[in-house]
Amino acid sequence: MDQSALIGYPLLLIALLEAVLGLILLRHNPRRSPVNRSIAVFSFTCAGFSFFAGLMYLPDVLGISMTTASRASWIGWMGIPAGLQFVYYTKDEQSRTARLIGYILYPFWTFILLVCLFTDLVRYHVSSAVPFSMVPGPLEAPLRLVGAVMILWLLYAVYRAREGVGGRKRRQLDYFYFGTLIFGGGAALVSGFLQLNDAVMINPSLGAYFSFPWVAITFYAIMRHQLFDLRGILSRSLAIGLIAVLFSFLHIVLFTIMEPRLGPNPAIAISIVLLGFIFWGTPVSKIVQRRVHALVLQGRYDYQEVLKGSITAIVSILEIDELLAYLSNVIRTSLGTTTICFFLPDKEGRFVLRHGMPSHATAEACININALPVENAGRSSRIMRMEHIEKCCLGDAFRGLKVPLAELDVELVAPLMHKKQLQGILLLGAKRNDDPYVSSDIDLLEALAAHAAIALENASLYREAGKAQESLRQSEANFRSLTESTAAGIFIHQGDRFLYANPAAERIAGYTLEEYLHMDFCGIVHPDYLPLVRERGLARLRGDDQPQQYEFKVVTKDGRERWANISVTTIEYEGKRAVIGTIFDVTDLKIADEEKARFYQESVRQYQQRIEEEQRYAEEKESILRDLHDGVGGLTTNVGLLAELAMKKEDLSEIRQALATISSLAQEGVSEIRSFMGSLESKDMTWDSLAADLRSKGMNTLGPHNIQFSMSTSISETVAFPGSLFCLNFFRIYKEALTNVVKHSKAASVDVKLTVEEGKLELLIQDDGRGEQEKAGTGRGIANMKIRAREAGGSLIIDRTKGTVVSLEIPIPRKYPDKGMAEGH
Repeated sequence: MDQSALIGYPLLLIALLEAVLGLILLRHNPRRSPVNRSIAVFSFTCAGFSFFAGLMYLPDVLGISMTTASRASWIGWMGIPAGLQFVYYTKDEQSRTARLIGYILYPFWTFILLVCLFTDLVRYHVSSAVPFSMVPGPLEAPLRLVGAVMILWLLYAVYRAREGVGGRKRRQLDYFYFGTLIFGGGAALVSGFLQLNDAVMINPSLGAYFSFPWVAITFYAIMRHQLFDLRGILSRSLAIGLIAVLFSFLHIVLFTIMEPRLGPNPAIAISIVLLGFIFWGTPVSKIVQRRVHALVLQGRYDYQEVLKGSITAIVSILEIDELLAYLSNVIRTSLGTTTICFFLPDKEGRFVLRHGMPSHATAEACININALPVENAGRSSRIMRMEHIEKCCLGDAFRGLKVPLAELDVELVAPLMHKKQLQGILLLGAKRNDDPYVSSDIDLLEALAAHAAIALENASLYREAGKAQESLRQSEANFRSLTESTAAGIFIHQGDRFLYANPAAERIAGYTLEEYLHMDFCGIVHPDYLPLVRERGLARLRGDDQPQQYEFKVVTKDGRERWANISVTTIEYEGKRAVIGTIFDVTDLKIADEEKARFYQESVRQYQQRIEEEQRYAEEKESILRDLHDGVGGLTTNVGLLAELAMKKEDLSEIRQALATISSLAQEGVSEIRSFMGSLESKDMTWDSLAADLRSKGMNTLGPHNIQFSMSTSISETVAFPGSLFCLNFFRIYKEALTNVVKHSKAASVDVKLTVEEGKLELLIQDDGRGEQEKAGTGRGIANMKIRAREAGGSLIIDRTKGTVVSLEIPIPRKYPDKGMAEGH
């Protein structure tokens, strides 16, 4: 064997050991711990590093060139983030630092590996493995320096993590830590710092040899402290191997017998089908596995009988104390556990000791057991180790609990869960021989905890059932005492007959209990209410929602009619739905209520008449004031303004003209009063005549004040005229708007636009006066305009942004015919 083979084959063996270790760590991870996952990834990356380093010296094994194997060996740097995650997850399985390391370093070294494989930037060419000769790429030295620094970071983190743990945990993990220190230190030296010196020609992949102490120490730790159930792994592996050997041997025998007669292909098919039926259709494979298991484990982990006994206890033991004593004995016998404590909830929901506390324990552990995070663990029914609880519990309550738990030597906390309800808590101490709890022990304890939770619930239900029966008997006695002394009638009715009636029910209807038991409930109901009572009773028995309380008339045994108030609900009686009810004789109350109702209605009627009369007077007063203001008030205002202008003028002709206008306005005032008095009389009007009146009114009102007036109309001929009352109110709004222009706006011109179309009427009055500077008067003009618009079913909007714009819109036909207009106001 040449020198290359002497170097390469051991590296392949190291890679195999590391791969097996990674598989074991992944397989035995019942809590899906990130610690196991990270160290498994570390094992696989080390396996890849050792494997490709070995292929550099054995290029003929897989036909891979030395350059390709050398480049692929850079996968070993992926172990840096895995190792760092292992260290930080050991401190805290929820470590944010560990997650950040994964998010950053895994993509970084993956990218470097791809660059190394597919470019010449990292490693250009390897010409010889022995003696080692290569041409490095431009990025190799900087990247190896980065990797070496990260390895130093890993070694420092390992040192700090080791200082942070103690006791049995430290003894178990010391092997991992020392192995990592050896591997990390050697790899940093050979694969990192020495490669920065061009004079040193050492193959950096030889750093994989330093992983051998790590994997060897790790396997020793597993064997020494039984961190995993290696006997179980060996048992399963031997069973699978033996089945495979038997299968192959029988297949060869059957093929040899059948091949000369049937040919090769039919012989293979028939033998495989036949052997498949023998090994998996019959108990053969199970028998082989059981025999191998018994030979390897020698009954050490044979927990089947234990589980059978616990199942029997679930069914047969109904006393809680007896059940807890049995479970404690089972655990102590099968696992050799020294301390076993059961905590069950009391009436206030606090967990208190029920069984198993040794004499040297303190009472504090019983009081503060609620500080343990069993609720979170209980949701998944997983058993929690003490080191995990110490990481989760950082409060003052747990700090006071650490000393008592140390006295109990507690290692495991098992929540007893059933149907997502925490039935109790089981605390377990160390084993007698100080062995750790392996995965098969944890599996047994989880099964026993599940069985114990079911048994505790059964025992609790049994105890509650006994209490319920006693309470039922007491309730029946109380019910009879109550029903026989109360003034309310109480009955139970099912189907077409009474099942029970108390003495008060006898007094209400006059029937005796014996008579009730042969009667239907409808036999006491007045015929007028019989359909209602029957319909509600049938609906209630069907489960439909019905009023629980109502009134109806009953007919007594002597034929008298009485009012009754009944309250009913449904119950289960002998497996069938029944009705239980209470009934009161409310005849006297009913008569009194009817008298009160009549008195109340008469009082309300008189009060409403008075309110309507006062409201009618107020409406008439408001209407008179509004019409006088809009009509005569506007004319009077114009007369006053013209009189003031005439007094200021010296020209006789202008004075005469003003007096003529005053005379015209006076005549108009007389006409206004006459139109007011005759507003209820019918009058033939059209939209055109209304427009003409509006134009005339505008010219006569604004012309004497030297205000220019213009008007445009757009009238649809298909729109019917609403009538004279509408015209009167509409004209009042228009005149008030013109009066406000004369009194307040100081405008030079006014533009009016009338639009009549299907469905609505629009009136727009716009002047070029003061606009926003206009101050509101103290009169009632604008308020009356808006009231008339609302009464007509429309709306009035006044905008003073630029001048004053009065916008009136009324639907036709009117949506809200107003009472005032209908009355001719």
